[in-house]
Amino acid sequence: MLELAETATDQAWCPYQERLSHLSEQIGRSESRLAAIESELVQVVELEVEASWIGSCLRELHRLWDILSPVNRVRLLCAVIERVEVEERDGNVVLTLVDWGRGTVL
Repeated sequence: MLELAETATDQAWCPYQERLSHLSEQIGRSESRLAAIESELVQVVELEVEASWIGSCLRELHRLWDILSPVNRVRLLCAVIERVEVEERDGNVVLTLVDWGRGTVL
């Protein structure tokens, strides 16, 4: 008789256990997504800081270039120019600028 009561109790809890298991999995997925979003947010903030520095340098480039250290000159050029192609035959230089909108996280 006791075994029958335990079986009935287990069966009564079964839907709740399944629901609890489903909710636990959903919470796990949500926590993983939250961690990914927080990581992306850090990247966005870092990108905003870098973009601000680049913008201020470009606005004042005529005055800043001579006082920028070689390291910061390279940093600025690398942040703005993606690729340089030299067409030796006709002496043309083609610059491809970095597309700051590509790869937007959010």
